[in-house]
Amino acid sequence: MQPDDLFPMDDKIKEAYSHVVENTAFFGDVALRFPRIVHHYFDRNSEWGGLLRWGLHFCNQTGVFTGGAHQHVLTLMSQELGITEKTPDFMNPYRTERDDVLHTAEAFKKILREEEKRRRKEERGKKSGKALASPAHALNYSAAPSARSESRGQEDRRSCTAVHR
Repeated sequence: MQPDDLFPMDDKIKEAYSHVVENTAFFGDVALRFPRIVHHYFDRNSEWGGLLRWGLHFCNQTGVFTGGAHQHVLTLMSQELGITEKTPDFMNPYRTERDDVLHTAEAFKKILREEEKRRRKEERGKKSGKALASPAHALNYSAAPSARSESRGQEDRRSCTAVHR
């Protein structure tokens, strides 16, 4: 099938056509939303560049996305990945300032270590806070056996649980 042919009637060809245009548009969206990750793999795999160029050419020749939002996504994606030259006003709408900070693997690892330290510290704080806020501590129950009947003890536990819900 050539890009300028009439829409196919054969189901297998229709399915192949759909796969090409859908996957090209999907990859464009992923490339814009996760540029650092996509660049990591795309820049190291020359076969991807050839396949993506072919998919972009096919989509452009068929006109399937012409004038729609997906055409804009494909244009931005081709600029993001360096397939076409970036226009002076190019801006990836999903890129954040933090993406630039995470440009290198070392910077990413450093931020990841800092986040892990923060989470561990937060968990230690929660654990120490839970010990102080236990129901027995809050109601000043002693660990010594009580002279109360078993049924009375169950009532106390139920009321204690109801207070802390």
